[in-house]
Amino acid sequence: MEGIELYPHNQKAYDNLCAMLRDSNRACVVQPTGTGKFVIIAKMAQDNPGKNFLLLGTNDYMYIDQMANLSDIAPGFTPKNLQFMTYATAMAKARRGDEIPRCDVIVADEFHHCGAPEWGKGVQYVVENNPDAKIVGFSATPIRYSDKGRNMADEMFVGNIASSMELEEAWLDGVLPMPKYVIALYDAPKELGELKVSIEKVREKKKYSKFVKKYEEYSILRLLRNGTKNETGSKRRGRSDL
Repeated sequence: MEGIELYPHNQKAYDNLCAMLRDSNRACVVQPTGTGKFVIIAKMAQDNPGKNFLLLGTNDYMYIDQMANLSDIAPGFTPKNLQFMTYATAMAKARRGDEIPRCDVIVADEFHHCGAPEWGKGVQYVVENNPDAKIVGFSATPIRYSDKGRNMADEMFVGNIASSMELEEAWLDGVLPMPKYVIALYDAPKELGELKVSIEKVREKKKYSKFVKKYEEYSILRLLRNGTKNETGSKRRGRSDL
């Protein structure tokens, strides 16, 4: 079994998290999606084999995908001391009064969901049934913008943010790839068609020639001419050339 090696930004978050948990029962990490939050969780489970972890998350599919990625990062390692439960399952157990697994650490993935009216009841039920457990949270944002801007880092973790990274910081530091924005003019055929009609209305030769010279630079007149032959083809060429 290989030990999990963290990238520098996650190692820093992990060290800060462990240090904060030595003095407090609650702490969270805030960093963008795709920066490896689940690997930190797995590292905690690996470094504390004698403790039971209960991970609360949004859905089973995400957990399965995370575990598959973990097998590539740490071949041969499967965290036996890590259980998974969806927020919806926790909510259902709370309604029925079902038994909750005993655990030493409760991990809330995407912990901003803990502020939801019904899912929040499930989280509270899990916490109440494990009064001595430490509570750890991970999220790309602690703010519930659709809920009057509630800050779940303050509400759930009393402001104990062990590590925080903004999306822009992740881009600049090379943790995440810089996005490439592609602008597509989907209504180009319509726009070009209207432009063609406007040009045809120009009667003065000098003005007409100015239009021709200006728009030939961008191959727009060629697009217009081709567009009169094949509407479908003009749409494809119009998007490509623009």
